[in-house]
Amino acid sequence: MPLLLALPLAVVLMLLVSLALWPLAFYLRLRASAMRRQLRGWALALQLGSALASALLLLLMAAVAGQWWQGALAWAGGGLAGGVLLGLGARLLARVQSLPAGLFVTPSRAVAWSLLALVLVRVIAGLWQSGQVWLAGGSWPATGWLSHAGLLGMAALLVGHAVGTGLWQRHEWRRHLRVHRLQ
Repeated sequence: MPLLLALPLAVVLMLLVSLALWPLAFYLRLRASAMRRQLRGWALALQLGSALASALLLLLMAAVAGQWWQGALAWAGGGLAGGVLLGLGARLLARVQSLPAGLFVTPSRAVAWSLLALVLVRVIAGLWQSGQVWLAGGSWPATGWLSHAGLLGMAALLVGHAVGTGLWQRHEWRRHLRVHRLQ
């Protein structure tokens, strides 16, 4: 009998520890997001390839989810397009240094903070809506940014940002190679 009680308690304890470590994880992510890093060709190819694969899977999932969630594909497509534009626009705020030793990028701290805020809004909104449905017996909104489709669009914005960032970094990498091959 004690073993049967240990499993649910272990699950609850694991959830509480994960929740308690969230602020530390966010702090470490923010600290690492604005650090200067050297770009490498193979890592950029892997990053862009995985971001594009994620975008395609997200759109496929949104097309399937559109059977149950009104406007899921439209929200996902809009979020993805907005995220790509945001990722490309992040180039304007990033600092790029092309040196003979390599290509170095320092991303914008403001972009990192805004993406973290978006993640927090998405998580809190999802938890709030789940709590409303579960505890108060309410229903999940069928339309709007708090609907399932709207939260899917927010996730698509994050995936689109990864695609846009990968595209401009790949462009900068190729330009760096052309410049330093000519010298």
